[in-house]
Amino acid sequence: MNVSVSLTAVEGQTEPHLVQSDIADTAGGRVSGHLNCRPCWIFFLTNLKAVLEGRGDLRGDDPKRVSSMEAGFVPLSKSRM
Repeated sequence: MNVSVSLTAVEGQTEPHLVQSDIADTAGGRVSGHLNCRPCWIFFLTNLKAVLEGRGDLRGDDPKRVSSMEAGFVPLSKSRM
């Protein structure tokens, strides 16, 4: 799949446009593209907004709870930051 993101100024605000293309035209591709990717991109953009506004990263950081169906990350140790 390919993803393109563009940002447009609209009335003093920024409007993101995200387009995911080349989704496999199979039952599995359509399911993945709509049921999995859509909520993940919505969360990604929501989290990006929170980070850019200084409200912190909304992703979970417990590696025991993070799976491929969840949005999470493993934070860097303080010595590597």
